[in-house]
Amino acid sequence: MKNKSFIKKYLALFIVVALFIVFMLINRDSKNSVFTVWDLVAMVLLLPPTYLLVSLLDVWVERKTMIKLIGNDSGLRGVLLSFFMGSIGIGPLYMAFPIMAILLKKGASVRNAFIFLGAWATTKLTQIFFEAGSLGLKYTMIRLLLNSISIILISELINWTVSKETEWTINKSNDKKLQSITEEM
Repeated sequence: MKNKSFIKKYLALFIVVALFIVFMLINRDSKNSVFTVWDLVAMVLLLPPTYLLVSLLDVWVERKTMIKLIGNDSGLRGVLLSFFMGSIGIGPLYMAFPIMAILLKKGASVRNAFIFLGAWATTKLTQIFFEAGSLGLKYTMIRLLLNSISIILISELINWTVSKETEWTINKSNDKKLQSITEEM
């Protein structure tokens, strides 16, 4: 009975891993293969530390503190802190989603959570240094400025369209999901 619930709970994961292996086998002779064993290894090595970080963030940072720093009334400080947290992120974008979920659970505004996600995707410090060296400082600064403006506009639009009821539902849903994740660890 317990095995059935385990399989049911992780069926999507098993399907994704199986498809990954199938695509890897199909493209194993191709030099331009999209999927490689190293992609799988990187994911397996990066996800556990991410979930550890999420668990520590959940335990160590009080909801009251998170609301004060990046909540609805945090203003410019919340925007800048969200940008900073996203910009110092290391790893692929899929690692930012569990962190974003814990931020929402802890009371971050929807706007600041999406600013964090946008900053993680486009303004990472490691990318900026590489890009400035490869493509030039002028190009990098223009791209950074345009990305930053876009991130703020898109996150404001999302914040404006998400009702308070939906935001409450997101927080409650994340409470349940994150509780099950941390219990499994």
